[in-house]
Amino acid sequence: MTGPGQSGAPGPTRPSGLAGWIVALYPTAFRDEYGDDLAAFIDDRQAEPRFKGGRRARLALLTHLALDTVIAAPREHARALSARFRETAPSSPPAPHSEDRMDTLLQDLRYTLRTLTRRPAFTAIVVVTLMLGIGANTAIFSVVNAVLLRPLPYPHAEQLVVLWGTRPAEARLLVSIADIGDWRTRNHTLADIGLDRNQSVNLTGGGEPDRLVGSFITANTLTILGAHASRGRLFTAAETEVGKGQPVAVISDATWRGRFGSDSGIVGRTLVLNGRPHVVIGVLSSDFADPFGGSEVWLPITSAPNAAWFARGNGTAWGVARMKPGVTADAVRRDLSSVAAQLAAEFPASNAGLGVAVVSLTDQIVGNVRPMLLIVLAAVAVVLLIACANVANLQLARAASRRREIAVRAALGAGRGRLARQLLTESLVLSVAGGATGLLFARWATRALVAAVPGGLPVSGDVGLDSSVLAFAAAVTVAAGVLFGAAPALHAVRTNLNDALGARAGDGAIGGRVDARSTFVALQLALCVVLLVGAGLLTRTLATLQRVDPGFDPHALLTAEFRLPAAKYRDTASIIAFATRAIAEIRAVPGVQSAALVGAVPLSGNWDSDSYVSAEHPDVPAASAPSLQSNTTTDGYFRTMGIPFIAGRDFDDSDRFRSNPVVIVNKELARREWPGVSAIGKRIKLLRPNIWVTVVGVVGDVKHLTLQDTPTPQAYFPIAQAPNIFSSIVARTTGDPASFAKAVRAAIWTVDADQPVWRMRSMESFVDRQVATPAFIVVLTGAFSFLALLLATVGVYGVMSYAVEQRTREVGIRMALGAQRDQVVRLVLGRGLRVVGVATVIGLAAAFGATRLLRSQLYGVDPTDAVSFAAGPALLVLVAFLACWLPARRAARLDPVLALRSE
Repeated sequence: MTGPGQSGAPGPTRPSGLAGWIVALYPTAFRDEYGDDLAAFIDDRQAEPRFKGGRRARLALLTHLALDTVIAAPREHARALSARFRETAPSSPPAPHSEDRMDTLLQDLRYTLRTLTRRPAFTAIVVVTLMLGIGANTAIFSVVNAVLLRPLPYPHAEQLVVLWGTRPAEARLLVSIADIGDWRTRNHTLADIGLDRNQSVNLTGGGEPDRLVGSFITANTLTILGAHASRGRLFTAAETEVGKGQPVAVISDATWRGRFGSDSGIVGRTLVLNGRPHVVIGVLSSDFADPFGGSEVWLPITSAPNAAWFARGNGTAWGVARMKPGVTADAVRRDLSSVAAQLAAEFPASNAGLGVAVVSLTDQIVGNVRPMLLIVLAAVAVVLLIACANVANLQLARAASRRREIAVRAALGAGRGRLARQLLTESLVLSVAGGATGLLFARWATRALVAAVPGGLPVSGDVGLDSSVLAFAAAVTVAAGVLFGAAPALHAVRTNLNDALGARAGDGAIGGRVDARSTFVALQLALCVVLLVGAGLLTRTLATLQRVDPGFDPHALLTAEFRLPAAKYRDTASIIAFATRAIAEIRAVPGVQSAALVGAVPLSGNWDSDSYVSAEHPDVPAASAPSLQSNTTTDGYFRTMGIPFIAGRDFDDSDRFRSNPVVIVNKELARREWPGVSAIGKRIKLLRPNIWVTVVGVVGDVKHLTLQDTPTPQAYFPIAQAPNIFSSIVARTTGDPASFAKAVRAAIWTVDADQPVWRMRSMESFVDRQVATPAFIVVLTGAFSFLALLLATVGVYGVMSYAVEQRTREVGIRMALGAQRDQVVRLVLGRGLRVVGVATVIGLAAAFGATRLLRSQLYGVDPTDAVSFAAGPALLVLVAFLACWLPARRAARLDPVLALRSE
């Protein structure tokens, strides 16, 4: 049997998980010799029954391990440092025996506490600095952990994927129920595929009509997601099978408790949903979270409000699938792409050019917020580095002022390792104090952060200081202590004993070489430049977004939505009759200047698309045909929205059902298809409805999906020729739009008293929501940049003030020999500004690379925007100049006689 390090022994394995994190905190020599044993010990502790009792037991284990590590890891680093110094200085006194090390550590702790209590101002500054750095990092990490790192609350969530359709110009499309059925039967990589479609559901028959957030699904959708019922049961396959479905429903636990008052008889109760009675068969358990939008009620796909949902080629739903064990998303993508190619060959009219997008459930849920969180996490990590550099500078200045003390202790027999361990102990005590107060700060900051995130966070469960976050905070605390404590310790123990004992306070020269303190200041300034440039780019993006013309006038504009129950409005004539009467009643409301109905309000998240060809290019293959955003409107929509007419006319009474189909196109579609000529009278063919329509008007481009939209072909069809049970209301009012909500709802109820109306919002709220996330990022990065600038400024001021204080004698001699005050100012400023200049150049180079990571968050601004790259460093140089000038002015006002007498 060979021992560690002997020939023939296998190389050391690298511990993983919690054990790997803890072992990594120890020095290399310790890890090589004892790493496996320590990892095995930690794993054994985790396996003990007393630590398997839930979150509280887990927290107790992590607390024990953290305390052990905080004591032991610095001790082993001190041993390693001591051993290295013994190699270079063999005459140093031997280190204490192992049995004395704990007593020595306790002595170091007692001495540290006495020393720090004698310098309360220094201690408070360091603790507050670390509190801000560690607390802010812990708060941000708690959100990142809850959103990005915490496993989703579904069995084997890593196997879950969401399936979408794709076309050349569109990344994610709803697909037909028939296509999802074919994917299910023909694939070889998925264990099962269900389908889902969120849509509002009318709830009537119990007082005022109301609306529920609904999901239309197959039975296996809930099974795939691991849902189970706390009351009743879930759907059977027969109840959701196309052609055999039953009018049944399952509701969420929150809906049962909130809307139905925890009614014990809810199972078996009949609810009128979308005009049809449905029997409640179950209540989902309280721990189930709908990954697709917080549904309140689940209905069989056969309860769909529109029979067209079941036609092949009509995008209706998305797929919810579980991969077979060991299968990757890429393998699923290749498999389903092959199936999609088969379907395109079999059904070219509907499936030509239709591909498949396979998205992990995690990416589906958190994809939109991941860039924002990572940007904020990177920014706050930079703040922590700046804070550590600042504290290291304070420690260096304090260590320099203790040169005589350290030299005396060395002369009395203290070894270099012993001295280094003492200084590291002081740093770790300060770090632990900063970490403890940082946790209190993080607890408050986390709540504020969660409340401030626009639209909330896509997370199930609480966001707070759980065991993972506490472990992160402990690791950051220890790392920060070692990071800012190592340099002062090394600097102090390398001091020449004779020089230290014979040194005087004024020795040295202001114009001398750049020392460690200046290096740390340069590091702070360079990191600050990166943050300032990044914050500048994001601020410029926000300003650009706020100046974007959405293509309409959002002021004094009320919007709302409703969906007619298909069971009640069975034919196009009844839908058109409702729309005609409803818009007339809304226009009659006092204070409503104009109103219209529209299929999808801009920036609301609702949209539709079609593929088309023009009469000039009718032979374009369906697979490569261009697409357009399609919408339906009544007359007066463009006037109400403030969308300018460029040519032609609005819809009128002549555009009736079964009359010649007409369309109004936007400027971009007209430019692409008929450049240089009038679009009026031209024709385009919609491929999926397979009809030709004639252009009767051209209007301005509208930002429909986001304010960052590039100009996209858009087409508007008269509601009378393309009636739909879903519609939105836009009404321009004479005052605050919110004050007209009740009257507009009452106008709808005069036409149908059982018709719910929801999402009554001002159009300005949609626009504000578009800039809410960029504004949130700007506020956070701006706050972190301000904090970084403040810390860096304090660092510059501290170093220059210390340099002037330590070199009072030199200044006195220079002035006694005839140096003028402006010369002294230039001398001190020159030293400081050289550091600032070097740091600015380094910071700009780092920012040039780092800001490319922000590209996805920028709009209308290049990552190398000259204004941002000039304004941030200019602000830093200005503030740093003031921080240098104040000590320089104080140096110039010294009385040379008093300065020399003080020595």
